[in-house]
Order: sequence, then C-alpha cells, then structure tokens
Amino acid sequence: MTARGNIVKDASGNLALQVEPNQSFTLTSNELSKTLEPLANSATQVTVRGQLYKKPDGKGKKKADTSAPLKFLVLEIQKKE
Repeated sequence: MTARGNIVKDASGNLALQVEPNQSFTLTSNELSKTLEPLANSATQVTVRGQLYKKPDGKGKKKADTSAPLKFLVLEIQKKE
C-alpha cells in the first residue's frame, strides 16, 4: 500500500505514520524507517510504500488477534515534502 502522512512518536516512543488526525500506524523498525526518525513531530509530509500487515505463517485455523495494532513495514520512501 502507499500512504501519505506525518511521522510522529506515539505514547510509547515508537515511530508511527499518522495518516489522519485519529489514525496512525506504528512503523516496524528497519533501515528505511530509521531514516525517517529525524522527521518525527515535524510538519514534513512523507509518501511511503509499504506492507501494512503480514499474513501469519502456518495452516492452522487459529483466528488472528484483531485487537493488536497493525504495524507498517516501510519498503520504499517515495517523497518527503
């Protein structure tokens, strides 16, 4: 998915991509997400391509935990403005 928003630090100090005033996704830590850290809590808008969740491995019929927050894995930084 491609998303546009601001980089913020959430209540626990993790980086997150805030796409709406009431919607943000915690960033999974990787080399690309670390390059976004200096932009935390600034007015800079970023456009990133990434993976919002990963299908769990295994073939069991266990239901996914829907209460867990979705993590966003940054695959590409397209624009910083």
